Amino acid sequence: MKKTERIPIILIIFLILDTSLFAFYYPPEDNGFISLNSNIVLKPDGIDTGQLIKPKSSADSINITKTADILDGVAQDVMIVGSLAYIADGNGGLKILDVSNPSDPIKLGEFDDCGGTYNVFVSGLYAYIACGDDGLKIINITDPAAPLKVGQFNDEGLAYDVYISGSYAYVADYNDGLEIIDISDPTAPVEVGQFEDVKNARYVFVSGSYAYLVNLQYGLEIFNISDPTTPLKIGHYHYRSLIWDVYVSGSYAYIAIGENGFKILDISDPTNPVEVGHYDGGGYAYSIYISGSYAFLAYDYYGLEIINISDRTAPMGVGRFDDVEWAYDVYVSGSFAFLLDSLDGLKIIDISQPTAPVEKGQFYVGGFTRGVFVSGSYACIVDDSGKLNIIDIFDPNAPVEVGQIDCSEFLLDVFVLGSYVYITSYSGGLEIINISDPTTPVKVGQLDSGGRANAVYVTGSYAYEADNSYGLEIIDISDPTTPVEVGTFYDGGVAMSVFVSGSYAYVAEDSNGLEIIDISDPTAPVKVGQFNDGGDACDVYVSGLYAYVAESSNGLEIIDISDPTAPVKVGQFYDGGDACGVYVSGSYVNIADNFDGLEIIDISDPTAPVKVGQFYDCGSAQDVFVSGLYAYVADGFDGLEILHISGGEDHNITIVAPISSSSWGIGSSYNIYWESTGYLSTVNIELYRDGIFESVIDSNVSNHNSYYWTLPSSLDHCANYQIKIIDAFNSSVYDYSDNFGISTKLITVTAPDISSLWDINSSYYIYWDSIGYITEVNIELYRDDVFEITIATNYSNNGSYNWTLPWGLNESSNYQIKITDAFDLSIYDFSDYFEISKKKISIPGYNLSLLIGLMLGISAIVMAKNRGKYKKH
Repeated sequence: MKKTERIPIILIIFLILDTSLFAFYYPPEDNGFISLNSNIVLKPDGIDTGQLIKPKSSADSINITKTADILDGVAQDVMIVGSLAYIADGNGGLKILDVSNPSDPIKLGEFDDCGGTYNVFVSGLYAYIACGDDGLKIINITDPAAPLKVGQFNDEGLAYDVYISGSYAYVADYNDGLEIIDISDPTAPVEVGQFEDVKNARYVFVSGSYAYLVNLQYGLEIFNISDPTTPLKIGHYHYRSLIWDVYVSGSYAYIAIGENGFKILDISDPTNPVEVGHYDGGGYAYSIYISGSYAFLAYDYYGLEIINISDRTAPMGVGRFDDVEWAYDVYVSGSFAFLLDSLDGLKIIDISQPTAPVEKGQFYVGGFTRGVFVSGSYACIVDDSGKLNIIDIFDPNAPVEVGQIDCSEFLLDVFVLGSYVYITSYSGGLEIINISDPTTPVKVGQLDSGGRANAVYVTGSYAYEADNSYGLEIIDISDPTTPVEVGTFYDGGVAMSVFVSGSYAYVAEDSNGLEIIDISDPTAPVKVGQFNDGGDACDVYVSGLYAYVAESSNGLEIIDISDPTAPVKVGQFYDGGDACGVYVSGSYVNIADNFDGLEIIDISDPTAPVKVGQFYDCGSAQDVFVSGLYAYVADGFDGLEILHISGGEDHNITIVAPISSSSWGIGSSYNIYWESTGYLSTVNIELYRDGIFESVIDSNVSNHNSYYWTLPSSLDHCANYQIKIIDAFNSSVYDYSDNFGISTKLITVTAPDISSLWDINSSYYIYWDSIGYITEVNIELYRDDVFEITIATNYSNNGSYNWTLPWGLNESSNYQIKITDAFDLSIYDFSDYFEISKKKISIPGYNLSLLIGLMLGISAIVMAKNRGKYKKH
């Protein structure tokens, strides 16, 4: 039985035998149960995080040797002083071990008058233990065989961690924030300072005049403690998920962040910590310890991970010890790492020779490989023999198969989303595989409509299947075990591939070319546009305003889809090959070109694509996926080819939407657009407010140059939001958008539009839509982006206004209407540019100037005669 299966069983047995072993605490606004005695996060209802778990590599634990293990109870924390190990026992108190002979550790003494000890810090003659509800206890350890309590501080909080600096103890109190205790008299500890405005305080580290506090809810908080009686919060680093530990060394803070490994923060300016490096080996990082040029991670069932941090911008894993049940704390002393295993106690590891994995090269699967999809550190490939192969590509030079499952014969395409793989085949339709444990993939669902399922694209709760006989099929996969077809579109073509962007599905339909289907209602898809110039469309990829179509007879065709109802070809590249697959990364297109291998096309100018690279040594390139600096090619009988494709060129990101005039409504969806140069395959997208990080929108997003974002209801109203887009593999490459507004209210001007031509002194209706509580609006006219006149103020928000254009306006085609919430000026929208002109009078067949002259002459004669009549009287 695998360790991943044993953990839950052991926990259940322990819970049955002794319910005091796991004291569960339910913190507010948290998504899971946090066992304070075990540091294990249990997700409710068996929900996982959706991320793939990296299994143990065959190169792990080389030259890393366990010398001994010992200890009963639940080991929570360890500190080594000289030849003694001090263990915080979550099942009760403090244990002291003699580890002078690492191969034969001996228990010397224990102090068990504590309901459960979470952390320990040793300073001088005393051990300071954080005892939860019992507060801080001070233990005299002069005689390690007979530890004796001499003092205690308890204010009925929940003491979780303690750090000693000088004559002060700094306590992370889960409920009461940071507490500072004067321990100059260990028998009478006295609180002298506190910062209460921090809940869920879990760990604390003190360096110089600063305390670094891990807050489960808000990340890392930095305090100036130069005056211990008045701690002052001066900086913070917020992160989207739980931070479990912090270690400060020099001008860097290292934070263990659970399922995301650890991050390195430059804290040379404590008021503005900046991320400079990141490492994620695939496990769940609970604890981190820095020693010299290495970081040591307690990495759940992965065990002990050793990372070289000599280059803090590029930390690199070099070794692992994985003979553990559940590692969650580590302390390093000399040539040994002292690793706490929640179920196996203390393990002492010889770390004198950390080593690196061995490169291998290519991975063969045996069948004819047709499809590839990369997710995290795994490549999923499918072949004609009916096998799904899961390849660990954590080291692209040494791919290792970790899992395999037999599916229907002649697999054609693969798509990965979260913990599921979606597969299509000649005869099996759509098959859904659970890969939450990549070493043991399990088929959970299938839908076979009877045709040949050529390709699949998954987004949200739907899978979009390109079927040879039935066109585009839309399948509800909200329950992966029971996929249900909800919509279909078929007009007689052979659907070869599909790509979904926003509310449209783009289908490569063989001899019918590219078809664009409106899927805003998945139950009733409607074709809105088509482009066909006689080629055989095999694959399609959408990026920004363009669709890139691989055609077996015409190569690469670039289609402008800015108007989905009227797609237009703007560029083409063809050098005689047989384009089978296409993938866009930044300003490059990667083409799987059958016997011509992989071709790389520069599309920085979509109207003039240029080939800049090619890899010929392929058997039959069928499909390609790009991640980071590598292209993963499904290469027929040659299996998976992994190619390094970075040319070292400059990288750049420029966000083009949202712009400063944008006002986006909460709950609505919008496209974020950006441009990029250089080989940039994957980006992270973040939201900032008032220049401060707010949240992660998405991470490891394929660089399509656009992202369709639905604004969550949790956002607050503010006019100073920004989008930040970062190269996922190089955090120094990024760009911020203009400041834009987000609100629960929204105004959208619908008329006039770009086709409007309005005449001076005539009347027209201005129309707008709105959401949220907007009672009155102001209506203004702009010309050349500059305010011109006020049309109306405090006008009832009824969606329309009948406006008569005044005589004094000048003719121009650059007018705009601006409509603003009269009581919240940050809520507004501009119309399209439209034209205003002076009304021209004309009579068909007559010269208008001559007619005016005749009329004036007749008027003069009449007036003269009348004057004569008046004189006679």
